[in-house]
Amino acid sequence: SRLNHVKDFYCMGCFTGLRFSDLSQLHRANITETHINISIQKTKTQNHIISLNKFSKEILDKYRGTIYEPLPKISQQKFNDYIKDCCEIIELDKPTTITWFIGTKKVQNTVPKHQLITSHTARKTFITNSLLLGMEPKAIKKIANIKKDAVLDKYMKITEEYTMIFSDFENIVRDGRKHNIIDRFFHYSIEETKMIKDINNQNLTEEIKHEIFKEIEIVFKEFKTNLIYKI
Repeated sequence: SRLNHVKDFYCMGCFTGLRFSDLSQLHRANITETHINISIQKTKTQNHIISLNKFSKEILDKYRGTIYEPLPKISQQKFNDYIKDCCEIIELDKPTTITWFIGTKKVQNTVPKHQLITSHTARKTFITNSLLLGMEPKAIKKIANIKKDAVLDKYMKITEEYTMIFSDFENIVRDGRKHNIIDRFFHYSIEETKMIKDINNQNLTEEIKHEIFKEIEIVFKEFKTNLIYKI
C-alpha cells in the first residue's frame, strides 16, 4: 500500500541520514551488499559512502526484484501528506507547541505531533539517535554530509540535555523508594519543579526548552499515575 511504501522510505532516511532528494535518486547501481555509494545533490559531494545496517538492508531486500526497486518513488509533497497519516495511525498525537516570530511578535501554535512530521524529520532522527547512542560527532558529520559545525551543535545541545535528564530520572526513582507512596508522590512533584527550574536556567532556545519540558511532564505524569494505582 502507499502508506507502507512511505513508511519504508521514511525509515530508510532514519537509518541512513540521507535527504529525501538523495533517496529519491537512488538506483540499483548505487547499492552493494554493505553500503550505498551516491552523489549528494545539495552539497555536490561525489562518491559519498554510507554503510547499511540490518534494518536498511531489510527494506532494500523487500523491494529487490520488484517494480519499485530499490525504493518506491513518490513526490515530496505527497510523501509529507502520507507520512502524517502513518504517524496518526500509530497515535503519534502528543500535543506539541511550535514557536516562531513575525517580526518581534512571538507566535505559538499547538497541534498533534503527527502533523509536524515531514521527510526531513527522518534525517533529524538519524542524527539525534546517533548522538544518543554515542556515535562520535565527527563520524556523524561525515555520514550525514553535514558541512557546518553549527548544524550539529544544535543537535548536540538537545541530546546532552536529554542524557542529563534521563540520568536524573534514575536518581529520582531510586531516592523515591525511600519514601512511602504518599510521600513519594510529593517527592516527584518537588523534583519535577526543580528539574523544570534547572532547564529554564540553561542557555537553550525556547523551542528546545519546550520540547524538554514536555518530556519531563510526560515522565512525571506516568510516575504519579503508577503511584495512584498502588494506593
